[in-house]
Amino acid sequence: MPNRRAPESPIRRRRIATISGRRCQKSAGSRSLICDSSLRNSCGSSRPKRSATAIASIFSRTVVGAVSIAIARLKASRYKDEGTGTVARAFQASGSSETIGLLLSYAVAVAISNVFLVVGFRYRMPLVPALAVAAGVAVASVADALRTHNTRALAMQAAAGVAAIAFSRALNDPRNRNLAEEWAFTGSALITEHDLGGAEAAYRRALTLDPKSAFAWDGLGLALYDGGRLAEARDALSRALALNPNYARALYHLALVDAREGSAGKAISGYSRAVELSPDDVEMTRQLAVALGMAGRSAEAQTRMLRVVELDPTNGEAWLDLCLLSLDVHDARRAAVALQRATEFGAAPERLAFASEALARAAR
Repeated sequence: MPNRRAPESPIRRRRIATISGRRCQKSAGSRSLICDSSLRNSCGSSRPKRSATAIASIFSRTVVGAVSIAIARLKASRYKDEGTGTVARAFQASGSSETIGLLLSYAVAVAISNVFLVVGFRYRMPLVPALAVAAGVAVASVADALRTHNTRALAMQAAAGVAAIAFSRALNDPRNRNLAEEWAFTGSALITEHDLGGAEAAYRRALTLDPKSAFAWDGLGLALYDGGRLAEARDALSRALALNPNYARALYHLALVDAREGSAGKAISGYSRAVELSPDDVEMTRQLAVALGMAGRSAEAQTRMLRVVELDPTNGEAWLDLCLLSLDVHDARRAAVALQRATEFGAAPERLAFASEALARAAR
């Protein structure tokens, strides 16, 4: 049986004016604070994974550095210090096994870091120090070979470099040359900085390069929503969902459009579906709880807000929302605990004052 709207209490009427999620939706032309933060949370989730060819391409570059180290160690093992020939010969005898161990250890370590950092998360900067070591050794080895006219070492260096370049070219991932995603991430950065015009231009540039980018369509819809252009935002978000029906962020943003247009029921349905797809998303879960509370479904809202503070236990505003919702369902004990947490974690003073007064009245 569908929930009937409960009679509005003074607490609920005041909460409609004070609860945090609603303040950014006062006018069609205002920017959405929720949207800004939701976009920051969504940037990393839409990044495509690298393919096996990309792994091979990256690893081939790693091998060049490893081979450079091996060459340097082999050459060093041939050096003999005048007057200490015995020590030099001993070092030469052990140089082969040490070089093999060094080569294998370095190759394995860098390969693993490539897989986890580049392939899985696409964070390239942590690889720079390791690859810089290999590059430095290679440059030093080439310079020394040129100085000593060591043609054998030069030939090995040249062969390794040519092989690595050819291997990388042959197995290059086509997505490495697709700039659409980079333009979409540029739009994400600009919308976070409240540069809506620049963000829209960046997203449209991304869509020119890749019209099937659900991420870019979603970002464009968000920029249009923040600019108050709701019809255009709905169209862009609908296109994102046509490309990816299970795109939680696009579902969430479309629900924001529904809420701005006054369709509270559709908004709650959209929030609910988005939370089903991303149950650990704090922002979406909190917005669902806020919408349920404003619709008079306080018990459901309280359950959702409990999930929010479980996911983000230092969110003072969420604790304060939980306090107000608990008062609506006559749960004074939980409201008191939530108010204490809200105070500890720095909720807005004016909302804290109102909640304190409401709790005092409920205790009488």
